[in-house]
Amino acid sequence: MEDAISPASSGAFVTVAQVCNNHRVPTELFPYETITLQKLKDQGYAPAVIFDIGASNGVWSDTIALTLPEAEYHLFEPLAGAVPFYERDLRERLGRHPNFHLHAIALSDHSGTAEMFATHDAWGSSLLDRGEVPEVKERVVVPLHTLDVFVREHNLPLPKVMKLDT
Repeated sequence: MEDAISPASSGAFVTVAQVCNNHRVPTELFPYETITLQKLKDQGYAPAVIFDIGASNGVWSDTIALTLPEAEYHLFEPLAGAVPFYERDLRERLGRHPNFHLHAIALSDHSGTAEMFATHDAWGSSLLDRGEVPEVKERVVVPLHTLDVFVREHNLPLPKVMKLDT
């Protein structure tokens, strides 16, 4: 018997052609999140606000918006203006989704700034200094904020779903 939320059992996964803008990503994007949120939606749960923390190029929000198009999405990505394909993809996605809002910040346990270690393909970038790693191509100074203060200072609605990719 198949798992109740397996991609094979639902046929509800999203393909690369639908959301990835020619970047190499898995053929089936976020199947478990998509299926789980669809099942919750079928039960009457319709989250009004979704926070995508560590949004990269916005592909997760773009994918989930196919299931939850009426939600308001807040994408938090400190490298939004520093990585060319992040910037291009985010601009395109924000243009298609008026309910997407970009916050080019990193979230932390304190406010200030920090060096972010940007990898050659951006996917493994981190605030964590892992020493001399060949994949790190540059160090980018990014603003840091705590989520609670940022939400309060910018009058953001509270999220009903939060994706963390840190």
